[in-house]
Amino acid sequence: MPLIGPNGPFSAFATKIKRRDDLIPSCVALDFSITGTWNGQQYCQTIRDVAGTIAGTMYEGVGQTGTLVTIQSAFTGSPAYLGGSPGSTLANELEALSFGFEGQTTTLDMEGGNSTVAYCTIKTMPVNFADPGSGGGASLPFWQSLFPELATQTSPAFASGAVAVSVVDDAGNAGTIGTDGSGNPTVTFSGDNACYSFLLTDGQIAPWMLAGNTAGGAGAKCRQCTVTATFTHTENNVINLSGTPTNVPTSHVQNQPKHARLTLVSIAGGTYSRQSVSAGEVIPYGVAGYIYNIEKIPQYEGTFTLQETEITDQVPPGNNLNLSGSLAEWATMAACVQHISYDLEAGRTTLTFGPAAHLGAKDFVERLRVNRPPRWYNLQNQNPTNDPTQQKGTQLGNNVAQRGPNNGAPAPDMQLWPVSLSDAATHAGSYATGIPGVTKDARISGQPNYGNIGIGDNPAGSALSAPTKPCVHLQDGGVGAYGGCVRIAVDDAKGLKLAIFEYPCCFDFKDGNGPVPAYVRLLGCKPYKTSLG
Repeated sequence: MPLIGPNGPFSAFATKIKRRDDLIPSCVALDFSITGTWNGQQYCQTIRDVAGTIAGTMYEGVGQTGTLVTIQSAFTGSPAYLGGSPGSTLANELEALSFGFEGQTTTLDMEGGNSTVAYCTIKTMPVNFADPGSGGGASLPFWQSLFPELATQTSPAFASGAVAVSVVDDAGNAGTIGTDGSGNPTVTFSGDNACYSFLLTDGQIAPWMLAGNTAGGAGAKCRQCTVTATFTHTENNVINLSGTPTNVPTSHVQNQPKHARLTLVSIAGGTYSRQSVSAGEVIPYGVAGYIYNIEKIPQYEGTFTLQETEITDQVPPGNNLNLSGSLAEWATMAACVQHISYDLEAGRTTLTFGPAAHLGAKDFVERLRVNRPPRWYNLQNQNPTNDPTQQKGTQLGNNVAQRGPNNGAPAPDMQLWPVSLSDAATHAGSYATGIPGVTKDARISGQPNYGNIGIGDNPAGSALSAPTKPCVHLQDGGVGAYGGCVRIAVDDAKGLKLAIFEYPCCFDFKDGNGPVPAYVRLLGCKPYKTSLG
């Protein structure tokens, strides 16, 4: 805008324009204070992001004090120390700028990662459903843990002529007693690929142990069962003679069934743990350099007044101000308009411009947090995995944000303006290739709308077919039937570039001169000699 208006409807004059070089910092340093918990222990970590100019060159480093790495290498597999080594002269000079009077230092509180650990201790013993009366009684401790009374009986063994052992779970499924690949006794159930090799004797299986959080990651399996065994043994009475317990046989039991409830598990006893980790906030490294590059641009502040007969709002809100006709630097100062005052009676507009004093580094970081996860299901375009290749459900237009604060790749879409909303609602199922109206389709393939129109011998065109390129389609019709249509599609151009061209023609303007040379502008392509189909 000219500082002094020409012979026009306004005049202008400026006062108190000042260049604020005092606002240019020597550096911008952001200290990210990251707090969280790790296995129940609270931690606090400070990461620096420092940007400034040394000997005419701008540098930016991130990391802990004394170990800054370059911003370009910070997120690679081989971070490079600023200045070539930890505590280099360059890194020390850059950090020293942040402690100076002209340095701008801000501390930002960030949420770090958190983890918790759950522990579960169980005791087990290997199952052994063998006959306690054979094999040297190796299975006797197992049976005595189920039936403690066997400890006071003589020669317990399976009864002959009877089903010695049966195992049935609470759902009525019978277990099969056998051995695993290593020859260890085990119980299996139909439809379950687990081998139940252990008897739970103390503790209980935590729910998270069933979800693959045990050794090997396979997850624990457990079943409540009832075991039935039929024994033969000698009953004893225990008497105390001279302070020494003595078993005195009383009778011989030939066939005695016994029942016990037990919990079979697929894992051995021990202490198991599960760690649950939640990620912290993404640290916006590089913000210091971004802010520094903005703040090192000279700022101008002051007022500017326009005098008009009637206010025409020459500089509406949202614009930057440049002034020509005076100092050269004012012509490119891009001063940010902060306040506009209108005097309607006097026709005077007063602009107040200058740096935005109410904004700072914290405001910028808060702006970055606006679109951080978690994001609501309906705002993810019904895409719970945030996969940018998925486009399910109702399309939300181009540039649907897929991850973090950044938008995803442009999502080609289809938009429809029906001829009649009531007709579309009533007869939508009758329109096989789209609803009458205006259709704008920018998708590449899989378009369920109007297709190519081949002219052929029929002036009405041939049947519609699915297009593979973007198109705009104007379709007449209603009550479930189509009418005429106007279609502009990339496929119809047969590979040519279409635009508005001017073509010569002969036209009778009915002015008494008959047909005369004329021109008309049409949507078309440049002339070509051979047919393209």
